[in-house]
Formats: sequence, C-alpha cells, structure tokens
Amino acid sequence: MNKLNGRVSIITGAARGLGSAIARKLTGEGCITIINDLDQESLSGTLIDLKKINNKSLMYAADITNKKSVYNMFEYAFKKTGKIDILVNNAGITRDGFLHKMKDKDW
Repeated sequence: MNKLNGRVSIITGAARGLGSAIARKLTGEGCITIINDLDQESLSGTLIDLKKINNKSLMYAADITNKKSVYNMFEYAFKKTGKIDILVNNAGITRDGFLHKMKDKDW
C-alpha cells in the first residue's frame, strides 16, 4: 500500500468501467488522482468514491478531443498539484498510433 504516495495521476475516461477501476487502484496506492470524463454526473460519483480512499482526489470534466480542453485540464492539474507523474489515457479512441506522429485531429 502507498507505493505511489505523493505521485500525481490523470486518468481520462474515468467516470466508470476500466477508468474508474484504474483510478481506485492508483488512489489506493497513494496517488493524488485527477479523474477526467465528459460525463460530469458519473464523474462526480466516482470522485465521491475516491475521496473515501484519499481526500486529495480531484476531477476535471473535459472533452479530450478538444485541444484547448486538454490544455486547460493539464494547466488545472499543474496549478492544483505542481506536477503530473502518471497519465492513463483511457478515454475511448479508435485511431491508434505513435503519440509523436499523431495529428491534433486524431488525438
């Protein structure tokens, strides 16, 4: 337990399913977890569950297909925590490829 104490993670697509499970696991290991999804209502429910594990969890509802929204989410994360150690890009995407070769529209 607490293997990741003090680390900061962002998990996209974290309102339910696999993203929510990943958020619970990282939070249980001591991460300050920032969860993201479009579904703000479900995201709020997940945040309530995470705060029972670690009261430092945060949420940021944003559309990760929108470059400005992603930028704002990372800016929020840095403002709140000062760093990002882990990114779990779990939100649904059908265009796979190397990150450094992806175009903004594919991201």
